[in-house]
Amino acid sequence: MKDEKDTYQQTVDFWDDIFENTEDSFDFEEELPIKEIENCLDWLVDEESSIIDFGCGNGKLLFRCLAKGAKKGTGVDISSRGIKKAEKFAEQNDLEKRSDLFVGAIETLYKLEDNEFDAGILSNIVDNLIPEDAIKLLDEFNRIIKPGGKTLLKLNDYVEPEEMESYNAEKIGENLYREEEGIYLWNLKDDDIEELLEKRFIIEKRIDVEFKEHDQINRLFYLKNR
Repeated sequence: MKDEKDTYQQTVDFWDDIFENTEDSFDFEEELPIKEIENCLDWLVDEESSIIDFGCGNGKLLFRCLAKGAKKGTGVDISSRGIKKAEKFAEQNDLEKRSDLFVGAIETLYKLEDNEFDAGILSNIVDNLIPEDAIKLLDEFNRIIKPGGKTLLKLNDYVEPEEMESYNAEKIGENLYREEEGIYLWNLKDDDIEELLEKRFIIEKRIDVEFKEHDQINRLFYLKNR
């Protein structure tokens, strides 16, 4: 078994390159262009809430939560360049005291206290991990978010196996693929996802989100911690 650095090095390289070419600033006070995600953040946040975003990238969703009144935001990402962008943005907008930002993977969560957060964000991260790590991540969110706390979970849509072949994605395990860029895709049907989630969360709502620019559908889950 490869160690974690080797397992996700292509993922790190991919996202480092993305964030290297991403603008340093954005308007975190402005509504998000995808209304379904904006609505889910409204559900997620209240004025006293503490939020953790695992796979936060440059922090766009996390800072949007702060704009909506969340008291404290914690962001974790495997990309050091993504976190540097987030840190720079926090500094520019006087959000340093309201945000903690860390470069790291799942082991970063092991240092956090039980029931430490009111809510969490897992946006296109669970199904981009190998299954054993995805399960660890869900277990950690179940542990660090208080009972009844909320999680926004966004996943890629299910892709039929024959279509995966047309993407030149390599099958490396059961329902597990590695895309050309080196990104993992745990390609699960709705029933499999719901079975995975219901052991740890109550599914309050599930909706499809259309990304017209990329001709993609994502699955958005409103979760409450058991």
